[in-house]
Amino acid sequence: MAGLLFFLIAFLVLIMLPYPVRLAIALLSSIFQIYTFSLFGFYPSIALLSYASLVPTLLSLRSSFFQVPVLLLIGLIGLQIISLAWSPDRHFGFTTILYEIPFLILYLIVFDLAKNNPEKLLFYLKVYAVLSLVPLLFIVVFSISHALNLSYIHSRLAEVLIHPSPLNWYLRGFDGMGWVGKPRGVIFDPNAAGGYLGICSLVFFGLGVYCHSTWLKCIAVLHWLGIFFSSAVAAICLGLLFPLSIASFYLYSENKRIYGVLFRSIFLYLIIGMVVISAFILLISETSRELLDVKLFTRLMLWKYALIAMPGHVLGGLGFGGLESIYANFYSAQPDNPTYRPHNALIAILAQSGIFAASIALAFMASVLFACWKFFNTATNKRERFFVLFLSSAVLWMFLHTMGENWGIVSEIHIQPIVAAAFGLMMGLYYRSRLRISD
Repeated sequence: MAGLLFFLIAFLVLIMLPYPVRLAIALLSSIFQIYTFSLFGFYPSIALLSYASLVPTLLSLRSSFFQVPVLLLIGLIGLQIISLAWSPDRHFGFTTILYEIPFLILYLIVFDLAKNNPEKLLFYLKVYAVLSLVPLLFIVVFSISHALNLSYIHSRLAEVLIHPSPLNWYLRGFDGMGWVGKPRGVIFDPNAAGGYLGICSLVFFGLGVYCHSTWLKCIAVLHWLGIFFSSAVAAICLGLLFPLSIASFYLYSENKRIYGVLFRSIFLYLIIGMVVISAFILLISETSRELLDVKLFTRLMLWKYALIAMPGHVLGGLGFGGLESIYANFYSAQPDNPTYRPHNALIAILAQSGIFAASIALAFMASVLFACWKFFNTATNKRERFFVLFLSSAVLWMFLHTMGENWGIVSEIHIQPIVAAAFGLMMGLYYRSRLRISD
């Protein structure tokens, strides 16, 4: 009862604030989430409550709904709601759908603010960049000191910053050695932590270019270096890949030669040098290679078993929890543990809601990237093109990373807000520039 009263009062206070302030609270609180009370067995964070307070504002933004990515995401959520009817684990389905909706809310609100008041939005994102140094600090310190990591995990602070369910599950399942090399901090999952740092580094560097801000670029570089403390192999690989990919794509788009002016800049030589050195470290690290082999093998086996289970259920899927309930029959390593998930967003959606939902999810990702491509092609100067290229790369990183994790395509609670804000900012500025040209 106390929890329900607390959430009602907090929601009423939030909803009375101007919507830009509510957006700022939602965006900034997403870094720390803040868990307080249980509500009928569910643990809503302050961040989730802040997203809910933005819902009434969406009624005044109805025209913004008529964008292809928005309509596709709404369609996906609709099919997922229908698949709850044959789901053996409706609680899992409810939470999966619930954590997709904030992406939609944040994108639409940010899109509107970027069209009408981009300076205020950029200020919020600059504050976000500064506060994001806190989870970065957690990751670096806890990767160095395992004793501090264990002390934090058993502290009251961890109960506030980490969702109680996974925290308790891990505390029951792992002894002290299970936490060695797995810095958790504010972001509990090391894979999510690595992805978050990589995506933030791209977003902040793009913002630094757009705002002519050296300190934002420095924060971006710190986040990029932090990836290598996260113990997340996929994030490390993407962190090595993206700087060269961005440089190569820009050179190709500008029709520059490899020995052109861009490659003669000292800054680019430094980036390439860091990438080569980091790749060499990863190559000679036996632990990293072994971890990569184990993770890749496990995911390939899970994808194989998922595809074996799907024939006869392609149209409607197995519902939420359906695939997990039969994994025990296939996964011989732990036959008594049916909680394994497919570690691939598209396979998960296919298994849960069928081929039409998976097709819509794929179309959604393609439409988002196509929208980024349109802005890149219409950018009028080098600054805008670099800005769009870095923020688009952050969106692409999220989609690529979900192909090996269980977050859903837009559902990871820390990655979701910054990507929604980055995409909303780009699209808002794109429509703002088009309106200016038409006038």
